[in-house]
Amino acid sequence: MAANNILRVGESATVILTDAAYLAHAQRTAGYSAGTALQELFNKVAKQSGLMSSGLAQFIADFQAEDIDDTLTPAEVASYLRTAILSQIDSVNSATTDLEGIVELATSAEAQALTNALLALTPSTLNAAFMGTNQLLATNGYQKYPGGKIEQWGKALLPSGTGDNYQSITFPIPFPTECFQVQPTVEGNIQRFDDTVSSASLTTTGCRIYSIRTTSGLSVAWKAIGH
Repeated sequence: MAANNILRVGESATVILTDAAYLAHAQRTAGYSAGTALQELFNKVAKQSGLMSSGLAQFIADFQAEDIDDTLTPAEVASYLRTAILSQIDSVNSATTDLEGIVELATSAEAQALTNALLALTPSTLNAAFMGTNQLLATNGYQKYPGGKIEQWGKALLPSGTGDNYQSITFPIPFPTECFQVQPTVEGNIQRFDDTVSSASLTTTGCRIYSIRTTSGLSVAWKAIGH
């Protein structure tokens, strides 16, 4: 351990102002006046300043390798202080839900994983959390949300015919657990009242979209919700 040679002044002084008397003393705020210096005032000033300088020097000596004495330059003192402070940063506890400490920032990949409870999100990584493998912005795409909800969407073209027609669709990604519903909507101008559509045979990977009747191919947009 490095040595601390910045020693306290007046640590055992007995002729010294009390804290209350020092607080009220006019020369504490106005500075020393001409004449004989008061022993008890000087001892109080020396003791307080010596305590703080020696305490700071002890911290520097404890947490870096160089001895601390009054031959150092201000730049050297500042450099040693910086080294001592940095040596203690890694020893600070990591923050938890019950303990204050250092919090690491999540990377975009860690934010997208939606699993780590000990990493902090910035506005940028919060935005990234909804992207990557959690999102596909395309005609047939999907969006995953924190909490497990997944929305998927796409388009399908039903075949021509005059009976009950359907088109099987496959979701862009399988739902891990369940598809709650699929909402199909006819696109474009509906020329006939019976150009309506519905969904059926829902699975985690796809469904069927039916039209009651149409005499020409019917373009349908659909949205699926599940988890």
